[in-house]
Amino acid sequence: MRNLEQSVGVKVKYAKKAIISTKDASFIIESGHVAVLNTEGDIIDFLGAGNELVQADSLDSPYFEVISNELCVMKFDRNTIEAKQTNAVLAKKEALLQLPTELRVSQALFQLGMRHGMETGDPALLRFPKAINKGRLAEYTNLNPNTITKVLKKLQVEGVIYNMSREMHIDIFELELKVASISQ
Repeated sequence: MRNLEQSVGVKVKYAKKAIISTKDASFIIESGHVAVLNTEGDIIDFLGAGNELVQADSLDSPYFEVISNELCVMKFDRNTIEAKQTNAVLAKKEALLQLPTELRVSQALFQLGMRHGMETGDPALLRFPKAINKGRLAEYTNLNPNTITKVLKKLQVEGVIYNMSREMHIDIFELELKVASISQ
């Protein structure tokens, strides 16, 4: 099997709401975000720049929906990137769904913010990706969008999140403290 440095990929762009099949190819995300959906259409994870989109070996392989305005990827022959099992992702998602509501939302914000958040001038603040909106967060946490709104308002009052110029910023240190205090 060739490694990525020796293989030639093709740059491909996808528009929002495009569904990406990994049946015949594997991809590495250069920019943008996708939602990873199971065969029932439930969101099980989010992926962004640097992540791989690969076919899993199981019959219940996930598929990918573009949630950012545009997704830029490098497309490789299916055998170029070694396929990964989705068991770890599914286990993490299952554990998240077992948590109480406020902890579930806080934990999801923390995990997604750490993986996909953009740096701001302040080391404590991360800009949460616009592509992961309240509706998608509700789907991911298996909660009602109204419940997400209530928890986000509570976190805003507590100074854990901030809305600035139509963007959500997370005080990652405060959120980490909140997650730790709730889970005890």
